[in-house]
Order: sequence, then structure tokens, then C-alpha cells
Amino acid sequence: MSSVISNKPATPDSDEIDLGRLIGELIDHRKLIISVTAVFTVLAIIYALFATPIYQADALIQVEQKQGNALINSLSQMLPDSQPQSTPEIALLQSRMVIGKTVDDLNLQADIEQKY
Repeated sequence: MSSVISNKPATPDSDEIDLGRLIGELIDHRKLIISVTAVFTVLAIIYALFATPIYQADALIQVEQKQGNALINSLSQMLPDSQPQSTPEIALLQSRMVIGKTVDDLNLQADIEQKY
């Protein structure tokens, strides 16, 4: 007597998902799902409460002088109260953002203590 083993799938449509079985597995493992979710929620709340918030914003604005008539430009340069055309560039170079980055890049921090 010879026995024949057939490799037939259990159901004819094996590529379908059994929704009832999937829901049953979720219900069976609900304690594990809830406990893992609760642990990570508690860890996230602890981190949010004890982490130091860091807020940082940098802005750099350069305002160019108006392009005007050559006669008006020459008259405005002759007036004693007028500012030179390099004023916006000087203000840009003196801004905290540019100076701070330069100090950090060149390691120019100095600790000054008074000798007693």
C-alpha cells in the first residue's frame, strides 16, 4: 500500500486574508498590544517633561539702497548728514549672527578673571 501525499492548499483561495482570524489574533494579544503602547506613551511623556526645550531662530536681512538718479546720488553724498553707501554692508558685518558664527568658528571665546 502506497500513500500519496498531496500538497494542496487548505483553502482554494489562499491569497485572501482571513479577516476573522486577524481580528481574533488582535483580541487574543490585546494585553501585549496595550502594555507596549502604554510603556512607550509613558516614556514619551517623561521625555517631554524633562527634556530641555531648545528654541532657535536666525534671521539676516540686508536692505539695499534705492537706485536713483545720478544727480540725486551725487547730491546726497555731498550732504553732511548723508550715510555712505557701505553702511548696509557694515551693519551686516556687525550683526550678531555673523559675529557669533565667526567667534565660534575661530574659537575666540575668552574667559577674563580679575586678579586679586
